[in-house]
Parts: sequence; structure tokens; C-alpha cells
Amino acid sequence: MTLALGASDAVVVLCQTEPLCFDALPRYVDTLMLVRNRLNDNQLFLAGILLVMLDKRASLDRVIARKALERFGTAVFQTVITRRSRIKEFSLSGIQERTVDDRLALRPFKNFLEELHRRIKP
Repeated sequence: MTLALGASDAVVVLCQTEPLCFDALPRYVDTLMLVRNRLNDNQLFLAGILLVMLDKRASLDRVIARKALERFGTAVFQTVITRRSRIKEFSLSGIQERTVDDRLALRPFKNFLEELHRRIKP
């Protein structure tokens, strides 16, 4: 992991909206900064933190998302990837955009890519 980070320009950190993942986030960001300072000639930057696998029905997930925003502010992408069974099905059938459900499942990923592009575009 360290060598891959050392060769990178930017990194997107995925944070599952689970307590252990959120608790590990500051240590991971510290690791990024260490790699940046020691191996990367200060070229590596945190493109953002993407909250993933959020279960809209679980209040704990919403609490974790709110805490991430409070702690990391604008580093957290506005786009949040929620749990959707259709995404799991893509692993068997391949990614498709045939149905309304397909397009709804893919919309957050497209939103994320647009947001990421705005952040890293020079």
C-alpha cells in the first residue's frame, strides 16, 4: 500500500459508515500525510473521503456520516454511496443500464465521478 501511495498523485479514501471504519479514518489520513512527506515529494493529495455502503434505514450509519462531515468537513464528498441490492447483482450479470432500477443504482457512482473530476481537474 505504501509504495502505491508513494507513486500516486491523489487518493480517494473510502469509508464504510461503520464505527470501526470511521475510527480508523484519522490513522489512514495520517498515513497518507506521512507517505506524502517522506516518499512522494509532497505531490500526493487527498482528493476526498467517500462514504460508502450507507444503510439509510440504520440510524448509526447516519450518525457516522454526520460525524465524518463534522470532523473532515469539505474533504468528505457530497455524494454518498448507499447500499443497494442491484449493485450486488451487477457482479453476476455485469453492469447494465437497461432498467430504471439499473440507472438509479448507478446514479450515485456517476455523481461521484463528476464530483471527483471537479476536485482533481487542474
